[in-house]
Amino acid sequence: MPDLSDLPPIQDLLGDAEFPEVSRDLASPSPARAAPHDETAWLPIPDGEDLPTIEQLQAESIEKANPPLEPVKVSRKHLFQRSGIILLAAASLFGLSFLVSGLLDAGDDVTIRVDGRNVSTETGAQSVGGVLREKNIKVGKYDSVSPKASSPIKNEMTIKVVRSFPVAVDIDGRPETVFTTHSQPEGFLADARNQLKLGSEVIFRSPPNQVGRNSEIQLRREKTGTLLVDGSAVNYKLPALTVAELLDSSGVALGPEDYTQPVAVDGLLPNNESITVVRVATESVSVLEAYSVDSVSLPDPNLPIGETRVTLAVDGVKRVTYSVRNLDGKESSRKAISAVTVKEAVPAVSYFGTLADPRWDKIAECETGGNWAAYGPTYQGGLGIFHQTWVGFGGRDFAGNAGNATREEQIIVAERIRKRYGFSAWGCGRQLGYR
Repeated sequence: MPDLSDLPPIQDLLGDAEFPEVSRDLASPSPARAAPHDETAWLPIPDGEDLPTIEQLQAESIEKANPPLEPVKVSRKHLFQRSGIILLAAASLFGLSFLVSGLLDAGDDVTIRVDGRNVSTETGAQSVGGVLREKNIKVGKYDSVSPKASSPIKNEMTIKVVRSFPVAVDIDGRPETVFTTHSQPEGFLADARNQLKLGSEVIFRSPPNQVGRNSEIQLRREKTGTLLVDGSAVNYKLPALTVAELLDSSGVALGPEDYTQPVAVDGLLPNNESITVVRVATESVSVLEAYSVDSVSLPDPNLPIGETRVTLAVDGVKRVTYSVRNLDGKESSRKAISAVTVKEAVPAVSYFGTLADPRWDKIAECETGGNWAAYGPTYQGGLGIFHQTWVGFGGRDFAGNAGNATREEQIIVAERIRKRYGFSAWGCGRQLGYR
């Protein structure tokens, strides 16, 4: 739209334009009204027979009211000037309509997902942070906001606010608290490293399946060294704080009179050192034995949810040392005191399908913002399954409530519900038009 202050005044646009003049017949004043006024003058009384008819008067009146106009010649310069006037009027009308539409528009439509609910609003704020302040939504230091608070607002934007929760952590024997929005171990570990200023050498001593408020998390710095035990030298790289934790992770048990050197069993484990286990027993016997490990379960993104496939295990070999007690030259008891791996066993792997109907992820995004670990007093899990419904459809085969089950386990139970009631069992299912 042009700036009105930059347009020329109307007088300049009109210039020397010529406009037609319309001649008009004026009635002569009566003698009584003439100037100078003659007070003794009287208007003559007309003869009624000389007066025109009403029809004649009407015809004459119409003809005088619409006299023919002579054509006016308008130069090209005048046409240009008049076109400028028309353009000026059109620009003014456009500017007025733009101003009115701006006043009627309250701003961009935005949806905020926070605390398990959706907040829809119209806003004139310029950034995500401005919208949250406008709606008086407080964001904690470790809460997650997506997109970032500094991101510009766009119409139909969805803003997600995920609240952080505290987790007690033992970091090399020192108690700390880490605030996180992640229930998966990898995301929690990244938060812990960032908040506690830890390096990449700090890892889980034993990784949890999921992280929650009541989780007991131990983080340890990874140590390297050599463990000398029962005639074997085993190089290790393990997260351990003490020699006892090293022995526990290595599967080495001490007899009642055994000890370690140069560091005692309850001492702090040094880095890049050798630890020797000294046996004190009547007799020690070492043999090679086959061993197996527990099967593991892994996701298969190409396998539909609810289906599985299995790969077979391969036995490993350990050198097992026994403490043998003899009575009168005869063996009376035998107790395994060490088992050092010579050949690693390969576990059987049970692959479970994670290929799901994409509509479940869309329903979860609508119900809980895609938080599969969501937990509420009535509804839990990413799909917001009512607790009694979870129990009634066999959810306890996987976990006590949906929030403690994996995404795949939740979808398995949800498929059972859908087969009976359809997608309409979920409010978001109806909202998304699923059947």
